[in-house]
Amino acid sequence: MTVLGGRELAEAGRYLAAPTLLAGGVLLGRLAGHGVEVRSGAVRAASVLLLPAWLCLLAAGVLGSSLYANAQAAVGLQIVALAALLLTAVLHRGPGERSPGLLLAGSVLLAVLAALLGMVLAGRAQAAFLLVIVMVVLAVLALARPALVRRRVSAGLGAAAIGAALAVVLALASLTAWPRWLGDQHSLSFARQLLWKDALELWGSHPLLGGGPGSFYDSSPIARSEPHLYAAHSSVLQAGSELGTPAALLLLAVLVLGVLLAARADRTRALIGVAAWSALAVHSMIDHLYEFPMVVLLAGIVIGWAGARPVRRAGSAHGPEARPDR
Repeated sequence: MTVLGGRELAEAGRYLAAPTLLAGGVLLGRLAGHGVEVRSGAVRAASVLLLPAWLCLLAAGVLGSSLYANAQAAVGLQIVALAALLLTAVLHRGPGERSPGLLLAGSVLLAVLAALLGMVLAGRAQAAFLLVIVMVVLAVLALARPALVRRRVSAGLGAAAIGAALAVVLALASLTAWPRWLGDQHSLSFARQLLWKDALELWGSHPLLGGGPGSFYDSSPIARSEPHLYAAHSSVLQAGSELGTPAALLLLAVLVLGVLLAARADRTRALIGVAAWSALAVHSMIDHLYEFPMVVLLAGIVIGWAGARPVRRAGSAHGPEARPDR
């Protein structure tokens, strides 16, 4: 029986922390979604003003932090998604349910500011910036033309994007040499080529249980060569190499579950939630983002909010709750 040392225990704790933070984020997201939907004027006013203000402060704080640049970019994308979810809540209301004019204007302005700050953060990484552009286009579509959106289509496209990213990463990792335009020796892509090769070799050597938490760093010369190269720069390869095939399959199952959770309610929010969750998954296929607590927590909030169904009010005179559009 192998006894884990201090570093191995820390690495194992990192794997255990991510699902805990994700579950907590989903619960917080549901609370946020219900908070902006309630009929109580005071609760709604507090929600639609405090939430975007918090997003602005969070974005400003991350901009001034020393957090890993790609993690900053991932945080920015989730902030854009949260701002879009807030806009759906304050704009897509019946005439009798809308907030007072000044409150509505203040909430919209703060949400737009948060989205802009999120886009600035997303610009810290090229991949995230491309993904956030897609995210913004889809959010505008969801807000402007909700009738064109279908939950099943959103979920299907999100899952397909994750699957395509996984296939590309596994294909590249198995190549002996990458295409020349990806293999510039002075680029991070060249480092990824070596990192992914080492991760796949470790995974192949220990397919069932992996090499153990922290084993990738010990087995990869390129990972030990520079402080910023300590991880495999691919969440699925990191999980597979250190914890084995069951862990990699569990990660993929969580990614699919996130898509389903985000797409379980309103179709407008479903498109935003699925887009944000899938974008993070795609980005994480070529990076190591799930180890950052803030990224995981915000992603959980997004899918929790996107998938939050209206609370059935006791004594309501309305008939059965309408089924979400598919």
